[in-house]
Amino acid sequence: TFIVLFAVEAVGITSSQFGNSWSWFPLVSLFFAIPMGIVVEKYLPKQWALVAGYAMALVGCGIGYFAADADDFVSLAMIFGTGMLICNLTQKPFFTEFIPKDIIGQVAGTYNICFAVGRTIAAAGGGYLIKWLGSDYRMIFPIAFGAGVIAVIIAMTLRDPRFEAQRLARKAGAAACG
Repeated sequence: TFIVLFAVEAVGITSSQFGNSWSWFPLVSLFFAIPMGIVVEKYLPKQWALVAGYAMALVGCGIGYFAADADDFVSLAMIFGTGMLICNLTQKPFFTEFIPKDIIGQVAGTYNICFAVGRTIAAAGGGYLIKWLGSDYRMIFPIAFGAGVIAVIIAMTLRDPRFEAQRLARKAGAAACG
């Protein structure tokens, strides 16, 4: 929410430079969503994919905190974009495995509403928090880092029963073959 304000107000790059740098953010999804989705589905338990996505976002927070020019925002956009891509590829498919199939639409809609409400509260609360911290937009990164650490801890406590069942089936198939 505050990244453009940070770039223009705190770092001092122009809005045009920010736009050019941050345009890399959606390109990550454009080129890597399908291959990354295949990797996450076949080779990673969802909870560890979430941890990896949040960890990349944490690295992005570090890059963002020390950003000094438009080139740093290219790196930030690509790393943070990859982390968010992994999280987005993982969250909904993961939670839908625990829901009866006949109400997935209602639950997914509720999830989207709660996500939107949460983002709105975070943006408003973040604005007040940044103002309270001296209107230093650089503070978005330590705040986001703290929230990211909490997300990693929560993700590490989750289990992916479908992945575990697939892994056991692969082991049983390998054992039967030889």
